[in-house]
Amino acid sequence: MKFRSDLVSHLAAMSLLFSLLDMLLPRPLPFFKVGFSNIVLLISLGTLSWREYFALSILKGILSSYIAGTILSPFLLLSISSSISSAVIMYVLFKGLKDRMSRYGISMWGAFSSTLAQTALASLYIGKGIFQILSPFIIFSTLSSLVVAYCSYKFEIPVCIPQCENEKGRKANFPDLLFPLPALFSITLAKENFVLLLFLFTSLLFLKLERRKILPGAYITLFLASLFSALVIPRGEVLFHIIGFPITRISLSIGLENALMLSSTVALSLALSHFMPMPSLFGKTLSRFFAMEDELNESEGNVLERFSKATKGSGVQIKFEVKTLSTKEKALLSLYPILLLISFLAKNFPTALNSMIH
Repeated sequence: MKFRSDLVSHLAAMSLLFSLLDMLLPRPLPFFKVGFSNIVLLISLGTLSWREYFALSILKGILSSYIAGTILSPFLLLSISSSISSAVIMYVLFKGLKDRMSRYGISMWGAFSSTLAQTALASLYIGKGIFQILSPFIIFSTLSSLVVAYCSYKFEIPVCIPQCENEKGRKANFPDLLFPLPALFSITLAKENFVLLLFLFTSLLFLKLERRKILPGAYITLFLASLFSALVIPRGEVLFHIIGFPITRISLSIGLENALMLSSTVALSLALSHFMPMPSLFGKTLSRFFAMEDELNESEGNVLERFSKATKGSGVQIKFEVKTLSTKEKALLSLYPILLLISFLAKNFPTALNSMIH
């Protein structure tokens, strides 16, 4: 079967539109969400070939991270793992059980696999303490999967998929891509909390230059989640107790380091998302999504009616070009490796000098 790029990009754009609902609702943790974008994976079962279905899941995972502004952060891996793991389980169950399992059952198993994949990857960034709250999140994901399955019966794949003229997507400005990489690499190498705090301040300043909204609640949630995950595994000297629970020196230090590193990376990723190239199928999907988003904002009625109308698509073509970094933005990005180098020299030069003298 020929790969139907128009159909796949349209469905991926629909999933991005549904992901807007996840962004509006409060989350218990930054990487856990209801998963409304899985509505598209459910309604696509039986319509797409396996190649198209998994292309859809990859597009959904990568571009939902792009829309959220976390495509250059560890949350990209969480988004991809969540999308692919749920797609694999749902596709296998649909093919293996045919009509013996409803969308509700398929959705529940997809949500369960997604939760396990996200938790396993999240533990690599904020610590294994995240497994302490795995059970409540499995319950949360199970309940949310039932809501997703119910909503999937309210939507269907459009009979006629509108054509999209934007085949080339958005080209990269390669000289500008050389600046973000050292900055992101510097954040992962930094171990001093003071340096990471400077990185976070610089990333937030970059966001202000880009006129992007700074949402304190999102960073506070991420900060607290990182701290909690480290503190539930006591290590080192006990500093004090909170309701009988010991707060230890090493765990607190690890939690602060993880929190600052993730917050800095997410803020910088959000600021840089406008500079990312999105070629070919990715660009076509984004073009369709922006057209659907405009249709959603301009339509009237209740939420289901507005989303239903928007997902049918339109012939509107929204063209977008990659932004170029200004001199101020390049200077800010150059600060990251410079600050890292200064902190390394400040920490190691006295020791090296002392060993040379003696």
